[in-house]
Amino acid sequence: MLTAESSLPVLVDLASFPARNADIMLKSLSRAAAILSLAVVPLSGSAFAQNTEKAPPAVQAEFTTFIAKFRAAVKANDAVAVTALTKFPFRQMSNMRDENTFQKQVYPKLFNARIRECVQKTRPVYSVDGQGNYNYSLLCGKSLLLIEKARSGGEFRFTETHVAEGP
Repeated sequence: MLTAESSLPVLVDLASFPARNADIMLKSLSRAAAILSLAVVPLSGSAFAQNTEKAPPAVQAEFTTFIAKFRAAVKANDAVAVTALTKFPFRQMSNMRDENTFQKQVYPKLFNARIRECVQKTRPVYSVDGQGNYNYSLLCGKSLLLIEKARSGGEFRFTETHVAEGP
């Protein structure tokens, strides 16, 4: 569909959605943009060089503290400690709804040796979503780990993961 104002196609008219649905769609679109921006790593050599957005100093300092704890827990292969740094329910994955399921079923599959090593080495990419929440992403092979802090307060938490399809 084309609008009179531009020649760009309009895929979704957010005004036609109730506020709650538009909010959910904006979050999904923001996450999709973060995933897409990280997917160019193999093509460009470094998506990180393309990301010029910088976190405010206080946000960066808080994230630095969080990522040190997260990396230590992942390096130690400590499912309980990683769980303590995770927000539940996990988004978009029905098997990650509570701490017990995460520790027993999800953590062992998600945090294999390759991912644990990657978490130690990968530079997080900063972004702000459509609601102003602070996000950092780690791309480890086909797995994207997302860490978020609400602009309204709270602490950074590991909030979701995506696994790319295909080769």
